[in-house]
Amino acid sequence: MAFTGIDEAIAAYLRRSGKTQAELAEELGMSENTLSWKRRRKREFKLSEVIRIAEVTGCSLDEMVPKEEG
Repeated sequence: MAFTGIDEAIAAYLRRSGKTQAELAEELGMSENTLSWKRRRKREFKLSEVIRIAEVTGCSLDEMVPKEEG
């Protein structure tokens, strides 16, 4: 399954797992507010955070990061 971005992968994981955003944020070692800001693109995810999200959600980096066309 290909996602169009990190937020879509996170949303699918939360639906599938029945976890809340707060529970995921705790697993990732960040506050719920920080995760929310990053999901809404008010702040950027660090590469290490993207890798950790991939590990927790079971998604590959290729699924979460859209490829640029051109």
